[in-house]
Amino acid sequence: CALAYCLQSASSKRNWSKFLPVPGSTITLGPLGTVVHAPSASSASAHEYRNSRFMVVASFHQPVQESRQFILKTDAIQRLDAVAILSETQREFFEPIVGKEKLFVVPHGVNVKFFTPVPEVRKERRIISVGGWLRDFDTLAATMKILQEKNSGVICDIVTGKHNWGPFEGLKNVQFYAGISNEELRHLYRRTSISVMCLNSAVANQGMLESM
Repeated sequence: CALAYCLQSASSKRNWSKFLPVPGSTITLGPLGTVVHAPSASSASAHEYRNSRFMVVASFHQPVQESRQFILKTDAIQRLDAVAILSETQREFFEPIVGKEKLFVVPHGVNVKFFTPVPEVRKERRIISVGGWLRDFDTLAATMKILQEKNSGVICDIVTGKHNWGPFEGLKNVQFYAGISNEELRHLYRRTSISVMCLNSAVANQGMLESM
């Protein structure tokens, strides 16, 4: 996935609405100028932004293997003013496309004032696993099966879409959550003893940062 950020001087009187053909695009007036945030750097709107004297920056969030799989054409990326990546591991894919000067590493972060531990919340014999993309649910399910057979009393809270629940069928020591609020998620983090992220690959992991 990629997010395009298009900037122009705050003094511009341009009618921004015509530059938002993509659903989900937003406009923000900031101290450095006007920021138009589009959900996809590869959308046709990126060409409109380029022709409108914007600076166009895109951030890419996938590991190298997935980037090679999903990014088949790089012409639009080559025309970007800058590319933000979340990890040095992505450099090998993007540097040959845009060059070293236009590539910037921006580490992923979360709201550390919101996702905080609370000493008075009693820790339980619980594991938490959050997320669904590039997860190794088979390994996690096998682990929970062993813990169930040993009568360990450990419960695993799994926060992920229902389409990922299949590998855990028949396990009684697993509880599922989907579509919960940030406050509910924070409560799950606070009561758990261990955060487990079974990953096949990753560049940045929001659940790992939140659970810390």
